[in-house]
Amino acid sequence: MTHQALIARALMDMVSSLAPASRTEWTSAMNEEFAALQDGPDSLGWAIGCLGTAVGWRVRAEAGFGVTLVASSLAAWLISVQVFFLLVDWATPRGLSWMPMMSGAQVVLMGGVCFAVAFAWPRRALLTGLFVPLTWGLGSLLFTWPWVLAAALRDPWAMTNPDRFLPAMPVILMPLLVLVQDIGPSLIGAAMGWGLAKLWRTHGIMRVVS
Repeated sequence: MTHQALIARALMDMVSSLAPASRTEWTSAMNEEFAALQDGPDSLGWAIGCLGTAVGWRVRAEAGFGVTLVASSLAAWLISVQVFFLLVDWATPRGLSWMPMMSGAQVVLMGGVCFAVAFAWPRRALLTGLFVPLTWGLGSLLFTWPWVLAAALRDPWAMTNPDRFLPAMPVILMPLLVLVQDIGPSLIGAAMGWGLAKLWRTHGIMRVVS
């Protein structure tokens, strides 16, 4: 078998994976036509065309999920910005720390968005739980986490106590703590949305059967 044939077959496997269930008949027809070419010189061109078609199908099928995820995540972040200013203006004159309250508000907003989106699209729960924190604050985690990791690696076993509620720990644990704090609420919210969606659908099926 030629390298061209191997590439063509790999592309057709991708077509089968990308094509939505509503396009099963079309996908089967494309695979049958590909098999009829018998790994000939036209097989690669056919596979590339099929892949482009499957990608278009998938984009249209996921448009509602994608738009909802991006819009809701951006809206929640903009709300968090307003909450930040409100908390600073309210807490500072009273001699209170706004940071714990802001952390709580951010947990609620991030977890709430992931919960709602994962409930509506449970098969996309993991993607939702990762997308929101990685793009939150215009992708600030993608820039700050490497900086935190680089700082920790310069003296990994130095002890630090960043929070009076936490015991002293080696600074090498700080990058992990940052990830848990930023990604944890989103993954938990997405997991809860996924779980509730499964229970909801199972309950609905049982109710119909009964």
